[in-house]
Amino acid sequence: MNFEIVASKADLMQELNAQLQNIPATQLVFEVKGAKVELLDLKLVNIRLKIDRLYASIVVKVKVLKKTLLSDVKADGVIEIDSYIDFDISRDWQLDTAFHYTRHQWLESPDLDLGLIQFPVKSIVDGIVEKQKNQIEGALNDQLKMISDLSKYMNTILPFVNQSFNMKTTDFHIVPQIKELFINGVTDDEQMIKIQCALNAEPSFRITSAKADVQTLPDILIQKTL
Repeated sequence: MNFEIVASKADLMQELNAQLQNIPATQLVFEVKGAKVELLDLKLVNIRLKIDRLYASIVVKVKVLKKTLLSDVKADGVIEIDSYIDFDISRDWQLDTAFHYTRHQWLESPDLDLGLIQFPVKSIVDGIVEKQKNQIEGALNDQLKMISDLSKYMNTILPFVNQSFNMKTTDFHIVPQIKELFINGVTDDEQMIKIQCALNAEPSFRITSAKADVQTLPDILIQKTL
């Protein structure tokens, strides 16, 4: 049996953004040469999915603070980080991911409060992001691990897979008995992600007053092209 999983990109990004808000702020604070840089309000603005890789653009607010002998120098700006996430799903629904930073660009140049002090904010932030990308990747990978056990989401769905209907004196049961779920391909456009799937199942139809067996967690297999 073939079927599609269709997801709205806007709704999917809203769900993923809710996960980004859970990253501890302390993991996105960096100090280099007396300058403190904070990355705030991470927000996905674009995603693109392949069968084993998710490309993501994340907009980040940047706050910079540098203490000097005369005053505190402050600056704010916005950057967009381009990244990708390699992922795999084991047969028992365990998600293995690796977030990779690729580059960033400025969307809003920093608003500076310098007075008479010359303060190269852009070059400081550029240098920090490049040098601390391992820490940035680590913070996001830690958050991805929080949702790595996909079986708990599937187990909330499985009780609804089998269907039963009351007859006059007994029940009619539809029992799919799904053994394996295959992910065969992905179609991605500006608004929707469509995942092509197939099932290996041994469905049965039963007329009995006995309770039908509960569907167990099927194996999942991603069909990657070489």
